[in-house]
Amino acid sequence: NFVEGIGQGLASAVTGVYSGVTDVFLKPVEGAKNEGVKGFFGGMFKGVTGLFAKPLSGFFEFISQSTEGFNQTFRVEEVPIVKKRKPRPFYTKDKCFKTFNKFHSDVITLLKSQHNSVVNMNDFDFCDCLDYLNMKKD
Repeated sequence: NFVEGIGQGLASAVTGVYSGVTDVFLKPVEGAKNEGVKGFFGGMFKGVTGLFAKPLSGFFEFISQSTEGFNQTFRVEEVPIVKKRKPRPFYTKDKCFKTFNKFHSDVITLLKSQHNSVVNMNDFDFCDCLDYLNMKKD
């Protein structure tokens, strides 16, 4: 969630700052032990580089974790829309609606389910349905 994301992000930022600051002192000593004077300067370079890079990396990790927590907290799951009533048919070529009639709606729904590939239902009105059914009888 959002609070956990902030917490993890702050922990990463603090770890980055701590690691960057300690590397300024530890890397030169480490380099001097392993390679002498050349290792000391190499360690200084690594330490100073880490002083900038690690806190910056921690800051970006903070942003990333906070954003992820925000997204998880406020994510809205899509709820499928379930139609409670069948569609109303159009009447006449002017595409008028009349008071809902369950039988007419059932006829339109049946025709859509049975003949959807044959009939363009967007241009189909209830009068066409009756004509279509009468043609099928003949």
